[in-house]
Amino acid sequence: MHGITTMVSHRLVTARDLASLPRNAPHRNLEAQIVVQHTIPTRQCEFDEDSTVFTVRGTDVVSKQSIRYYFYNEWATAASFLGIGDVVTLKGFVVIDVPYFRHEEASPDDLPSGAPDALPPPPPQYFLTPCRGNATSLAVAQPAEQGDTIEVTVAPPSFEPTARVIKRRTEGVSLAAGKTLDDGISRAV
Repeated sequence: MHGITTMVSHRLVTARDLASLPRNAPHRNLEAQIVVQHTIPTRQCEFDEDSTVFTVRGTDVVSKQSIRYYFYNEWATAASFLGIGDVVTLKGFVVIDVPYFRHEEASPDDLPSGAPDALPPPPPQYFLTPCRGNATSLAVAQPAEQGDTIEVTVAPPSFEPTARVIKRRTEGVSLAAGKTLDDGISRAV
């Protein structure tokens, strides 16, 4: 249908939700949000010399658990402006398990007293990567001068960033009982 735009509603998920989602399947109507703690610059992909990868590690804004985003190829270039402290929302993603290899087994002397003979499996390790196609977008809130926020959005097929400045509110709009719109509203930024 020409000229009709459909809006897709996204549900924010936490690290706990992510741990139980199906792997290697697109989750187009979900979004995950982190505060960036660490970035690894764009580099040649370890498993495919024709690909590049950019990695971001951050904490889930709800549970404060660590989540990693891996951006490949066009996404690596498009996301490479991310920095520490940015609030990053990935809408539409795939959850992929990180392969786990135990290189050496612990001896019984390494285990706490009364522990079973085998170590428990490690906690689930996974990362998120954008869905293929146009089902994904990246929204980034970055602090700006004078308390303002810059919101940058990137999406395929162009991967060109769109930016807008959100001015810091100095006064809320007055409501009944002396409350303002700012009362009770919490933001990740």
